Amino acid sequence: MLVRRYSTLFTMLMSIFLPMTLSAMDIRVTDAYVRETIPGASNSVAYLKIDNETKRQVILVSVRSNDVPKVKIHTHVHHNGVMAMRPVKEVVIPAQSSFMFKPGGHHFMLMGLQKPLTSGEAVQFQLQFKDGTEVDVTAPVQSIAAEFE
Repeated sequence: MLVRRYSTLFTMLMSIFLPMTLSAMDIRVTDAYVRETIPGASNSVAYLKIDNETKRQVILVSVRSNDVPKVKIHTHVHHNGVMAMRPVKEVVIPAQSSFMFKPGGHHFMLMGLQKPLTSGEAVQFQLQFKDGTEVDVTAPVQSIAAEFE
């Protein structure tokens, strides 16, 4: 009797929480690329588009990479007529919408590079969302000139 009660309770709880779980397949990443480093630079930047195909918002909280020592989410802000970069703690992506990481806006700062990133290479990232979902991304390295073509 006690086992049946707990089994019923477990089933009820799973039916409540299971629809709330998110899979990496519900989040699609496109247009990812990393900017080639300029000579002597130890930092670069990455851009991409995240499509949230779920019926609820998702929150990107961090980015990791085995290829880059430190990756931070940043944005550009105008302050007293000067454009500056600022770290961002999280990015909220509403349900059934997209978010662009693009030049002049939100982007991933790649810091502490030990060697130059050159066109034709690729950088692996892991996007980490507040609910524990992780999405793997491969971003090709593009020349700076490619952004203006």
